[in-house]
Amino acid sequence: MEVHEAENGEVALEILRSMHGEPCLVLLDLMMPVMSGPELLKVLHESHRLAALPVVVLSAGGREQDVPEARRFIKKPVDTKLLMDVVHEFCNPSVS
Repeated sequence: MEVHEAENGEVALEILRSMHGEPCLVLLDLMMPVMSGPELLKVLHESHRLAALPVVVLSAGGREQDVPEARRFIKKPVDTKLLMDVVHEFCNPSVS
């Protein structure tokens, strides 16, 4: 599995647009410089190619109802086992 990291939403969007194929999952913080998590979610859902990407929000602030486009909302500090279970669910759906 390949992992990409972006320091802000604008860089994340550039990475996603330049990828050949789509990632199995996007982990997204709501509070980022340049382009916030909610701004990035809006752009993703307006993009024909990227709208179906599963996005899991990880955030110390905000509420699940603030980001209805996200598949999951995990409150920080993140429980490592929970995070790994979510990654496994989206990136290995046929593996038990």
